[in-house]
Amino acid sequence: MSALTSIEKRILSYLKDQEVGATVTSQSLAKALNYGGTKMYKKLVRAINYLESIGELEQTKRGHYRLNAKTAKTVVGTYRANAQGFGFVTYAEGEPEFFVPRGRALNAMQGDTVEVEVLKLANPQTGKGSEVQVLRVLERAVNQLVGEFVAYPSEVRQERQALGYVLPQGDY
Repeated sequence: MSALTSIEKRILSYLKDQEVGATVTSQSLAKALNYGGTKMYKKLVRAINYLESIGELEQTKRGHYRLNAKTAKTVVGTYRANAQGFGFVTYAEGEPEFFVPRGRALNAMQGDTVEVEVLKLANPQTGKGSEVQVLRVLERAVNQLVGEFVAYPSEVRQERQALGYVLPQGDY
């Protein structure tokens, strides 16, 4: 990958300063970066296309642009649990969900707002979506629950600095 031009750096910097997962149109980006006029707008569009071609940006189904999930590093979304231990994170309306493998949910529960890190990008050839792990739970959807306390074995207690966890009853 060659060095980025100043306009490409400005585009990435602007998007990194926005809310995680935020999307912009080329027109709104031109306005925000003061790239008015036909010549300047064409330069901006070329820069956007280049950043998309090298994987720094991605285009949504609606034709908006955002940082690629890998570029963004972390994404905030809503966790949806599955009874088999895995889950999904929805981060933008109309976009594919992220898959959270079993053991990577960090005790997130149904409806929690979570911050996730992308482990693997989607593979269109296999049809598999992006795989993520939960870094932290930002907000709990449920503040009270009923469940069974499960104690960790002594070696796990020392490693995790915790006595155990609560296995919720019902649909959480």
